[in-house]
Amino acid sequence: MRRPALAMILTVLSGCATTAPDGPTAAEFSALMPDHAVRAVQCTFFAEEGSEWGCRYLRRTPDGGWERRDAVVARDGETWILIDG
Repeated sequence: MRRPALAMILTVLSGCATTAPDGPTAAEFSALMPDHAVRAVQCTFFAEEGSEWGCRYLRRTPDGGWERRDAVVARDGETWILIDG
Protein backbone atom coordinates (compact mmCIF):
# COMPACT_ATOMS: atom_id res chain seq x y z
CA MET A 1 0.00 0.00 0.00
CA ARG A 2 2.86 2.38 0.75
CA ARG A 3 4.75 1.83 -2.48
CA PRO A 4 2.06 3.20 -4.82
CA ALA A 5 1.72 6.28 -2.62
CA LEU A 6 5.48 6.80 -2.58
CA ALA A 7 5.66 6.39 -6.35
CA MET A 8 2.90 8.97 -6.81
CA ILE A 9 4.63 11.46 -4.49
CA LEU A 10 7.96 11.05 -6.28
CA THR A 11 6.28 11.53 -9.65
CA VAL A 12 4.63 14.75 -8.51
CA LEU A 13 7.86 16.06 -6.97
CA SER A 14 9.90 15.26 -10.05
CA GLY A 15 7.53 17.43 -12.09
CA CYS A 16 8.17 20.33 -9.71
CA ALA A 17 11.96 20.16 -9.92
CA THR A 18 13.68 22.90 -11.87
CA THR A 19 16.30 21.98 -14.39
CA ALA A 20 19.64 23.69 -14.23
CA PRO A 21 21.02 25.28 -17.38
CA ASP A 22 23.72 23.34 -19.17
CA GLY A 23 27.23 23.86 -17.86
CA PRO A 24 30.38 23.92 -19.94
CA THR A 25 31.24 20.89 -22.02
CA ALA A 26 34.57 19.19 -21.36
CA ALA A 27 35.99 20.89 -24.47
CA GLU A 28 34.74 24.33 -23.37
CA PHE A 29 36.18 23.82 -19.89
CA SER A 30 39.51 22.60 -21.27
CA ALA A 31 39.73 25.75 -23.39
CA LEU A 32 39.73 27.77 -20.14
CA MET A 33 42.88 25.89 -19.07
CA PRO A 34 45.16 26.23 -22.12
CA ASP A 35 48.35 25.50 -20.13
CA HIS A 36 47.05 22.26 -18.58
CA ALA A 37 45.73 18.90 -19.73
CA VAL A 38 42.42 18.23 -17.98
CA ARG A 39 39.97 15.32 -17.88
CA ALA A 40 36.99 14.01 -15.91
CA VAL A 41 35.24 17.39 -15.80
CA GLN A 42 32.04 17.50 -13.69
CA CYS A 43 30.25 20.81 -13.15
CA THR A 44 27.39 21.64 -10.78
CA PHE A 45 25.17 24.67 -11.19
CA PHE A 46 24.99 27.16 -8.29
CA ALA A 47 21.30 28.08 -8.36
CA GLU A 48 21.75 30.86 -5.82
CA GLU A 49 24.28 32.58 -8.09
CA GLY A 50 22.31 32.12 -11.29
CA SER A 51 25.21 31.98 -13.74
CA GLU A 52 28.02 30.08 -12.00
CA TRP A 53 29.08 26.45 -11.95
CA GLY A 54 31.47 24.72 -9.58
CA CYS A 55 33.61 22.25 -11.51
CA ARG A 56 35.78 19.37 -10.32
CA TYR A 57 38.34 17.96 -12.69
CA LEU A 58 41.64 16.13 -12.94
CA ARG A 59 44.69 18.10 -14.04
CA ARG A 60 47.90 16.55 -15.37
CA THR A 61 50.88 17.06 -13.05
CA PRO A 62 54.45 17.61 -14.25
CA ASP A 63 55.39 14.05 -13.24
CA GLY A 64 52.63 12.61 -15.46
CA GLY A 65 50.11 11.90 -12.72
CA TRP A 66 46.69 13.45 -12.18
CA GLU A 67 45.49 15.66 -9.33
CA ARG A 68 41.94 16.59 -8.34
CA ARG A 69 41.22 20.32 -8.71
CA ASP A 70 38.24 22.65 -8.33
CA ALA A 71 37.26 25.75 -10.28
CA VAL A 72 34.33 28.13 -10.60
CA VAL A 73 33.22 29.19 -14.06
CA ALA A 74 30.47 31.50 -15.27
CA ARG A 75 28.61 32.27 -18.43
CA ASP A 76 29.51 35.64 -19.94
CA GLY A 77 27.18 36.06 -22.89
CA GLU A 78 28.09 33.31 -25.33
CA THR A 79 31.42 32.43 -23.71
CA TRP A 80 32.69 30.87 -20.49
CA ILE A 81 35.03 32.62 -18.08
CA LEU A 82 37.12 31.23 -15.27
CA ILE A 83 36.24 32.99 -12.02
CA ASP A 84 38.31 31.01 -9.54
CA GLY A 85 40.61 28.05 -9.95
